[in-house]
Amino acid sequence: KQLKQIIAAGKERTVSHVNQDILEEAWAPIGYRRKNKPPIALISLGIIVFAIAIVLSPPSQNWIALTYNALAKTVRIAVDLTIVAAIALFVSILFTPLEALSWWAGWSEDRPLEYPGTRVKDPKGDLPASRYVVYLDGINQGSFQYLPEVNLLLDALAEATPSDVLIVKGIMPYSVDNRPLTENRLLSFLWRAIDSIAIKNPTHPVAAIVNIRNLVAVAVAADPRYGPIQNQALAQVLFESLLHFGYRVGSKAPITLIGYSGGGQMSLGAVSFLKQATGAPIEVISLAGVMSGNGGTMEVERLYHLVGEKDLVEKIGAIMFPGRWQIAILSNWNRAKRRGKINFISLGNVA
Repeated sequence: KQLKQIIAAGKERTVSHVNQDILEEAWAPIGYRRKNKPPIALISLGIIVFAIAIVLSPPSQNWIALTYNALAKTVRIAVDLTIVAAIALFVSILFTPLEALSWWAGWSEDRPLEYPGTRVKDPKGDLPASRYVVYLDGINQGSFQYLPEVNLLLDALAEATPSDVLIVKGIMPYSVDNRPLTENRLLSFLWRAIDSIAIKNPTHPVAAIVNIRNLVAVAVAADPRYGPIQNQALAQVLFESLLHFGYRVGSKAPITLIGYSGGGQMSLGAVSFLKQATGAPIEVISLAGVMSGNGGTMEVERLYHLVGEKDLVEKIGAIMFPGRWQIAILSNWNRAKRRGKINFISLGNVA
């Protein structure tokens, strides 16, 4: 309900539609304390190290070799293919930062955006949209197929917002050219198999492979050295997508980016470049986003950060990124907070 109100409100003077009591409560400073690791964690670590030492010992290696040789030929081939596939995926994940660097160097072919995204709901009439909203999914996104919960959210949002608000989905924020992992890539066949498992069961261990790959892209975007390259590439994708759906440069029609999880960091990182290209006011709605606060924080019109009280993953951002520490008074994040650009909205006692 709060998310619908924010989108419908649009400009700062109508932000009062958002529940004021929730905003005032969210503004209260939140402290984080590191808990001491229980002894059981150290014991578990010791057991793991001991097990690795046993496996790497010469007698254990001989036993593994004998077991492997005793397997049937078909089973050995399956094991070999599994190992090769795992190594290939690992190398692919390591090369994720090179995708942005190759785009910056001009090694990739310069061509129109092949996947501009899709409308959540077809507009009524031919009038231009008064506001453009683009959704950027979390790090579990491997293709343009969303989880059922995401589709329900976007459909409900489209029904609740005015008819002249255009909502776009189908953007892959972890790719410099909006290519999903499952198409037009060297290992697309492997990513398709992994993504099909992740869509059916997001908690499956195999689904973590997509998360890790996209997490690397988020880390690159958050890095103050290489982040501008990744963020500019995403801004170009967003800009071309907006043009595809009728955005008129110079109209200064407001833009809203909705980012879930890692999509929060990607949205905020692209703000500076997208604002420079469009000249329009840009707002970001972060749904439990993990953000560094390095880029885009001072250029965004307003950042609405929605998070549950039990969401431990989101709290990582406030700990691991020094720019979000309260003592970093000159950081972009804290300067934006003092100027009232960042609104913290509690989603209640949820994870």
